[in-house]
Amino acid sequence: MPIFLNPFRKHDVSDFEGVYVPLANSQRHHSVVAAYDDRKNSLMKDPSDEKNVESPPSPDNSYSAYTVEGLRAEIELDLAASGHDTAYDRKSKVINKAIQDIGMGSYQWSLFVLCGFGWLADNMWLQVGWGFLPNYPDDKGWRYLDITLGAITLVMFMCRFFLFHLYESPKFLLSQGRQAEAVATVHGIAYKNKKTTWLSEDILNEIGGTAVVEEKQTLSYSEIVNRNLEKFSTQRIKPLFATKKLGLMTCLIWFCWTTIGMGYPLFNAFLPQYLANSNTDQPTAPSVVYRNYAITSIVGVPGSLIAYYTVNIKYVGRKGTIAISTVITGILVFCFTISADPSFQLTFTCLEAFFQNIMYGVLYA
Repeated sequence: MPIFLNPFRKHDVSDFEGVYVPLANSQRHHSVVAAYDDRKNSLMKDPSDEKNVESPPSPDNSYSAYTVEGLRAEIELDLAASGHDTAYDRKSKVINKAIQDIGMGSYQWSLFVLCGFGWLADNMWLQVGWGFLPNYPDDKGWRYLDITLGAITLVMFMCRFFLFHLYESPKFLLSQGRQAEAVATVHGIAYKNKKTTWLSEDILNEIGGTAVVEEKQTLSYSEIVNRNLEKFSTQRIKPLFATKKLGLMTCLIWFCWTTIGMGYPLFNAFLPQYLANSNTDQPTAPSVVYRNYAITSIVGVPGSLIAYYTVNIKYVGRKGTIAISTVITGILVFCFTISADPSFQLTFTCLEAFFQNIMYGVLYA
């Protein structure tokens, strides 16, 4: 399949031979089936859990994940929870199921690497700045810094388009009425991951309707915007305060995210100025400031990797990891201001960055 140096190519399912298998012969991901069983059981125990939406059809005890009717039952439960039931919604949820069944693979790891490019670009200026700013007078250091970062960013741009072949979002293609391309995208992801997929236009049409039966199968830009705004409607927010305990938890979560949104950028944005002017005797040399800032950003990297392992430790898990790392981060931030000695501050900023990345590794995972 020729994909190198051709980032704008449109694909067809015929480009990915050996990928399609009938639903009856497919391998469904265990988490997809388990999620259906959990939601079905919860509805059977307490149907009132799904509020302000029409009740879904009664779950069929003869459900099979390898039939169209079984797949339709999964979609019906998802629709009951979402509150939207159009041809687009049905088909987009079928696509979600197909991608979940494909599972993690080399295509998702490619996305992971591309996201790493963003992190690398955000932090590389520290190392580059450490080399240029203290060693060149006036504004020459900044000019060389901008030129170097521009060149590096250009290389990243070229790598993005000509070394990584990423497909358009299948749900976006579906919203534009490009159903065949959406199916081809899912086939392409399966091909990249060396997996198979049961998704086809026939299944989409059988569950979501064909163009003849269902005229409205696309979303206009205004409809897309309105759907995003619905996330902030009173209908969505009111259930967050249904009980006293739930309301308290909602307020605490909002407070946490507000303080994180304010504290993280403020601390990191003004850290170089603080490091440069915290010494009351004389300003800290720029070379020391940028050296310390660069070391801090590098030391923080292993934190996310540590979080990957600690969340799986018995009796620690996600809650224990994020609670412990957050408390330690807060203590270290206070300790950071005790002394103006550059070595002291470097030690505590490194420790703070390390435990902070553990916290963020769990929070955003």
